[in-house]
Amino acid sequence: MALPRICMITSVHKHDDIRIYHKEAKALKKAGYDVTVLCQDYQGNDESGVHFCRIALPPSRVKRIAQAWQLMAQKAMELNCQIYHIHDPELLPAAFWLKDRGKTVVYDAHEDTPRQLLAKPYWNFMVRKTASKAVEWMENRAGSRLDKVFAATSSIAKRYKNGVPIENFPQLEEFPPDLLTPYEKRPCQVCYVGAITENRGLTAMVQSVQNVPVRLSLAGALEFPSLAQKIKQLDKEEKVQYKGVLNRAETVQLIGGSRAGLLLLKPTPSYIQSYPIKLFEYLLAATPVILSDFLLWREIVGKENGIFVPPEDTAKIKAALEYLLAHPQEGKQMGLAGQKRVKERFLFPEKRLLCQYQELWKGGAL
Repeated sequence: MALPRICMITSVHKHDDIRIYHKEAKALKKAGYDVTVLCQDYQGNDESGVHFCRIALPPSRVKRIAQAWQLMAQKAMELNCQIYHIHDPELLPAAFWLKDRGKTVVYDAHEDTPRQLLAKPYWNFMVRKTASKAVEWMENRAGSRLDKVFAATSSIAKRYKNGVPIENFPQLEEFPPDLLTPYEKRPCQVCYVGAITENRGLTAMVQSVQNVPVRLSLAGALEFPSLAQKIKQLDKEEKVQYKGVLNRAETVQLIGGSRAGLLLLKPTPSYIQSYPIKLFEYLLAATPVILSDFLLWREIVGKENGIFVPPEDTAKIKAALEYLLAHPQEGKQMGLAGQKRVKERFLFPEKRLLCQYQELWKGGAL
């Protein structure tokens, strides 16, 4: 019997999103499933046969949120797949619509979105509170109406009676040795990879490298285009380089060519319980981490495998940078210990993902 056809749907993420495409779609395709990704930015096929179907969405965020679910649901129904895998909270109405028509539907909770919305700096409190409650209500319905909820962390999975943790850990094959520079040969560079926002420590990172003999390389999407100008204003000594959005190999080379990875997220409710993918990527590249002093992160990293700092204390961040620059052998050992920890405990659970799909396929849900 042929394996069922799968349709992954996103209106927010790029077609080659790390979780959606590189981890889940590729793993399912390799296992023999026919996989189509509905997205807003690409039409075509990859070398392994994953299909991408582009759906034109309104450029306005408000109009996109209002209309995307209908446009995506209509096309999804035309494809007539057996399993639909929804990746964005704004598409939950499409998930319920497909479920009402007898389809097997999975919701993938990438973030603790209700808590994340409460920390949005560009909305006033009432807007944040209203949006948070609305998303939580819809996600709670997903937990009771849909077939499964996959979650990027175990704490998010606990919110749902049908929640399954599919942690957003890295994949070993993405970090081949030839992309990693031996620590003793790495230049005086530190890096940050990921979405660039104030809540993720932009100001603290830029200010901390001033008057320290190190360059800061930033890679990732800017929350607002105006942040590019702010980086220039903050960078008094021309020591900060913004590299834009990199592909996977470029990202690995940047991390694996740095003396340290920075992760200075502010202590918002969603961040203190998060499992940032960049944290595990830094560690897997044998790159020491200077990171926010969150209890959960101490448990993940281990007290000897990173330098924990208050995320807005630039004096302590500078001291951590200076220590690693002055003690390269200790930095090398710290990186190797972190790499070993990730290899043993924090690699992407591909087998669990495939087992969950097999359960959907053979367990009567189809």
